Amino acid sequence: MHTHNDPVIEREKLAEVRTQRAQAIAAAGCVEEAMATGALPHRIDATLSELIVLGLLRQSVCAYVGVFGHGSTEIGEVLRVYEQAGLVRLYPVRHETEASHAAAALRWVTRKSRSGHFNRPRRPTRPSRFDHTGQRRARRVVSAGR
Repeated sequence: MHTHNDPVIEREKLAEVRTQRAQAIAAAGCVEEAMATGALPHRIDATLSELIVLGLLRQSVCAYVGVFGHGSTEIGEVLRVYEQAGLVRLYPVRHETEASHAAAALRWVTRKSRSGHFNRPRRPTRPSRFDHTGQRRARRVVSAGR
């Protein structure tokens, strides 16, 4: 028989509340719209892990690459709930170096910068008319023949 302070019941209740919050945000389209319509109150009782995810979600961070294990199970659980609601995408990896490469590849493929905004395609650069000292480079004349 479970008591009112049973950790299993507390964890289940927390997961239920998180799921309701994530579904409300997904239905509204974004955190700001969910707060504007009243689907998400302006003040909530949540864990630090969920508040970090909500704060990053407000900044359009929706892709997470990480190594999840002993020290990160709480943030992993929050991301699992929010991923099920369709708000974030989680890319779990097994090593920090793999995470770095995966994040770089994801940014390259999606053309998004670290801030989450799309990068403009870079224009090809043309050679400078000045050398490293700031002096104008001499034009090279190549004669064909002699």
